[in-house]
Amino acid sequence: MAIIGKKGIGVSKTLLSTFSPAPLSFKEAASQTFKSGGLLQADNGYLSAIAASDPPAGLIFGIAAEPGHDAAANGDKDVLFYLAHPDIVFVGNITNAGSDVALAQTHTGMAYGLYYDSANKYYYVDVGDEANKRVRILDVAPGSKVGDTNARVQFVFCSSSDRVYSTS
Repeated sequence: MAIIGKKGIGVSKTLLSTFSPAPLSFKEAASQTFKSGGLLQADNGYLSAIAASDPPAGLIFGIAAEPGHDAAANGDKDVLFYLAHPDIVFVGNITNAGSDVALAQTHTGMAYGLYYDSANKYYYVDVGDEANKRVRILDVAPGSKVGDTNARVQFVFCSSSDRVYSTS
């Protein structure tokens, strides 16, 4: 089986419509250097990076559609992002706490945590973490297959994890 290269989270499709998800624009906090595909939080009216594995439930606001601008002050730049909404399907690599892992059919349909790789600033679906459920795997992403190492999967954010619907 193939070894799939790791990269940031991307957007795939929506579940309830035939339209492709469109990025939204929001004011960016100062000094943000996140990568496209990074997790973002809304903090005091500005978007900023979440740089930790298993962010608290209700913290995830969206996924960066472009890199951070490293602006001098809050609001100097707008950033494009995809809302972490349960209707939007995202794609990302799997890992087991940062270690390579082969995708099994039994991973599909399950909810897992998120692992943050601080060396390259990417998030991955952590199939070794069933305690901190942040995303649910729906299917294997195009270009990957069961048995591939670091396969890319299609997933949605669990509604308790995103800031859009969470009451936490």
